Parts: sequence; structure tokens; C-alpha cells
Amino acid sequence: MIDRLLQLLQEAGGTLSSTELAEALFKVTSPPAALAEQLVHTLVKDCDRVIKNSAGQWSLVSTAHPGSQRSVLYLCKAFPERCSSWQAWQGFALVQMQADGSQVKRFATPPNVAKLRTLLRPLIEGPAQDRIVLFDGFGNQISLFRSACRYLFGIDPEMPMINFGRVFYAETGEKPRNSQDLSSLLGLMVYDDASFDLQVHTLTEQIQSAMQRWNHSLESVLNRWLEQSTRPAVEIDFSCYSFDLDDLRLLPTGPGVYRFYDRSGDLLYVGKARNLSARIGSYFVAAEELDDKVHTLRDRLYRIETEPVGSELEALLLEQEWIENEDPPVNRQLRVRKRLHKTRQRFAQIVLLPSLCKDTVRLYLLRPPFELDTFMWAVDGSRRNELKRVLETFFFSTKIAKTDTAAWRMEIATSWLSRHAETVSRIDMRLIGSAAEAVRLVQAQAENVVRYPAQVAIYR
Repeated sequence: MIDRLLQLLQEAGGTLSSTELAEALFKVTSPPAALAEQLVHTLVKDCDRVIKNSAGQWSLVSTAHPGSQRSVLYLCKAFPERCSSWQAWQGFALVQMQADGSQVKRFATPPNVAKLRTLLRPLIEGPAQDRIVLFDGFGNQISLFRSACRYLFGIDPEMPMINFGRVFYAETGEKPRNSQDLSSLLGLMVYDDASFDLQVHTLTEQIQSAMQRWNHSLESVLNRWLEQSTRPAVEIDFSCYSFDLDDLRLLPTGPGVYRFYDRSGDLLYVGKARNLSARIGSYFVAAEELDDKVHTLRDRLYRIETEPVGSELEALLLEQEWIENEDPPVNRQLRVRKRLHKTRQRFAQIVLLPSLCKDTVRLYLLRPPFELDTFMWAVDGSRRNELKRVLETFFFSTKIAKTDTAAWRMEIATSWLSRHAETVSRIDMRLIGSAAEAVRLVQAQAENVVRYPAQVAIYR
């Protein structure tokens, strides 16, 4: 149907309203304006060849914008506004605003790697000075956006960025706490628990309202807003730490656990990372948003210890073990209610993951609902008989050792597996009739895990 819509716009040679398009596409007479708008928006939200101008008329992009792409403002919105990683985003929207007030909206919901790379490519490719990016400034959207660009494209985004919350404060002296607060201060409709689409619509309304309120055109407003939004990068003073920037650059690039200590030697915080160098380095960069945790750690930190491991799962389990045993104060402040992860990975299985030890693989033995154990397997098969005895006891006996620690180790493992089910080598023990059969499969898969850790073999 999108092809038919493009054909209608091409035949019109100009613009069509949502009502005109809905009548032609859906064979309805005089549909309500709101319904027509919703129908057309649903069709074109993932199409970058259609644009809507400030009068609410639709046209082809080539018709509406025959010239330069200079002075293009991209409004960006991530959902949720604050999370631990850009990979936890449930939605990301890009709204392209032109000088004539027209807009192109593109969405990625959910924003997997392929969708997000396609969505962000127009921002990354081409001269950076031709594009300006604006976030509402709430949460940690900007810092995670930079992280996403580094992961997806291997570069730091160079285009200018506007933090609109900071702009609003500079213009009015009022500091909005969230998007609802900003809408209220601008005299706009305030929505509680709004859908992602509605949040994106709200952001465009806020920007348009601000430009009208301050009598700014898009062309004139960008330099002013950039000046208000951008602050010079502040050099990190390493004189209060036992390490410097060169020490950070020498950190391992693999997974592991890191521990922050104060000058008295007391443990402040334990964290885990898929890349120790990148994760620890992220605490010492000039960023648009620094949350309370980072401020606290920078103020109290003196020394860092790292413990490299073979896999992300091993890092997760080791981190939790340190937290449970030592109860670091910053972790305690951040602690949230534990919740069971409803996942389809709750079945008996053996997971094979890399180990730091040469020619070895760490086996994770899972027997829901409570038991989890590990075993270091040497690819030369020297521990074959020992593994067979362990598997007979673990998988083929009726005894279950239920402890709180074991239960939460299982929760961590099953939660991690739910996100990496297709990217790890594992053996479904529901299909295995004996410990000897399981050992043969372990031996067959383990050598590949050592030689080709990026490849996956799943027996199920």
C-alpha cells in the first residue's frame, strides 16, 4: 500500500492532505481528520521518501526538498530515557525538521542493531556541519547515543548536539525535571504514561512551541541553542587518584569485574564489563550527563582493581558474588528489588564459554530451578572421567541442593541466556540419555569454542 501512496503523491505533483490520501487509499468518504492522520502516519512512519510540511500536507521528499540539506535539525528520542545500555532501548525515533517546518519521522521499535544502524546512518555519513542533533536532555540518552554510534559505526559522532533541557534553562531560568514538566512550563498538554509515539510527538510540539514562544526561526535558532547547550569539555584531574589516563589505556579489553576503592582501602563499588577498558574509561570522560553514581565514585575513588575473566556470564556471577559477600556502599544505594526473569531458557543444559586458561573451556551446568555449577574442561580430554562423574551426579540424580545463593546464581544465568540464546554453544540435556553421551558432545564442541569462540554450536 505504501507503493500506492507514493504513486498518488507523484501523480499529484505537489501535496495531499491526510484526508485525501485516506480517501484514495482506503476507499472511504470523508473520514474523520484524526483517523485519516493516524492511518497515513502508520503507513509512512518507516518510509523516508515521504514528508509532511508545517501545514500538515504530505509530499515526496524530492519535491519538498530539491536543494541543499544544510540546516537540517534532527530530533532524537530514546525510550526509556534512562537505562544501563543503548541495547536496552525499547524504541528510538529520529525526526528530521527542515527550515520550511516540514518533518520526516522514522522509528526503530525495538531498535535492534540492523534497524538502528539504518536509522542513524544519515546522521553519521556526510559532512557533520550539515546536521544538528537535538535531544530533550532527560535521562542519559545523549551519552548512550554516543556509545551506540561507537559500537555501530566505530566512530564518535562529530555533529553538533543540543541538550534542549539546558537550552530551556538558559532561556527561562526554569529547569524542567522531565518531559512532562517541560510541557507544563511551555503550556502544552501533559501526558502521563504516554506511548513512545506520543512521546516523540510531544518532543516535536515542545520544539515548535519554543521557537514560536521565543520568535525564532529554525535557521536563526540553531547557533543560539548550540551556544547555550554546549559547554567545553572539562579535563579530568587525575592527581587525586593512584592512576592516570595512561593506566586506563592499558586496561584489558576483555570481560571482567572491576572494583573501586577509596583512599582508606575500603571497597566502594563492584561492577562488571564486557570490555574492562571501555567500561572503566567511561567514568573518566566529559559527558553531557553524569549521574549521581558517577559523581559519587569520582569524588571518593582512589584505586581500581580489575579481574579479567573468560566470558560476560562469568563476570556477572563474579560481580554478584563480590556484592553479596562485601556489600559495597555504592552498590547498596543502587540496589533494586530482585525479580524472577520469565524466560524459556529454564531447562537442564550445559553452556560452553571461553576461559582465560589456555586450551580450556568453562562449562556451566544448569539444572533448574535452583542448581548451577561450573567445571573447567581441558580440550585434551584429560578430565573426561571426572566430568562424567560430575554430570551423573548433577543431571541424573534426584537430589536438588536448594539454597538462596544457588537460586540467584541460576537467575543470573537464565536471564543472561535469554538474551544470548543463539550466540553461545550449549547442550540441551533434555535430549541426552547418559553422562557418557554428554561428555562426547562436550569434547566435540569444546575444541571449536577454543579455536573459534565467535562460532556457535547448539545441540537441541
